[in-house]
Amino acid sequence: MRGSLLFLVVVIGISASLLAQTPAWPPASGHTTLPVWPHRAPGAQPSPGPELDTTTAKDHVVAGKPVIRLGNVSAPTLTLYAPQDKNTGAAVVVFPGGGYRIVAIDLEGTEVCDWLNSAGITCILLKYRVPDSGPYPKSSAALQDAQRALGIVRPTPPRGTSTRTVSVSSASPPGPTWLLPLALTSINVFTTRSMPPTSSAAARTLP
Repeated sequence: MRGSLLFLVVVIGISASLLAQTPAWPPASGHTTLPVWPHRAPGAQPSPGPELDTTTAKDHVVAGKPVIRLGNVSAPTLTLYAPQDKNTGAAVVVFPGGGYRIVAIDLEGTEVCDWLNSAGITCILLKYRVPDSGPYPKSSAALQDAQRALGIVRPTPPRGTSTRTVSVSSASPPGPTWLLPLALTSINVFTTRSMPPTSSAAARTLP
């Protein structure tokens, strides 16, 4: 109930430009979702089309199931997956792979979160901008979304977790091209940020 009320407050504050994009992948019910950027993402380029699942019948299946390959993502989001039973106090921000062309949102996203939840770990899933959003420095869009995600989660982590136990998980790519800049940003070594720090108001939206 509390998560539903927070989600309603967040939705009211989202700009019309974000609402204009209908997501091709809606999270399962019971998960709190919020926009990474309260307004337009920095340096946002015109979307080549609506967000969609680009998987076709010719694409290979994994464990007997097709993979959801999200394309044309222009409105990045964070979705909270909280453990239902034990809670270790640890949290992981998950960045699915996709080669900066698509986001493998289930195989390298929701399934990772479900596994982490089974181990008592809170998961925050990032749906970042694609296509052509990396690698950095060719494009900074995906890295901006990742830095922003950590800027939201680290200062005020979800209930039941600690700032000191927030980690990241990323499939490859974009894993290798993100992890070093993200690590250096977190310890203030990577001084040239690809986006402005998150505001304290934005950081208070995760339950």
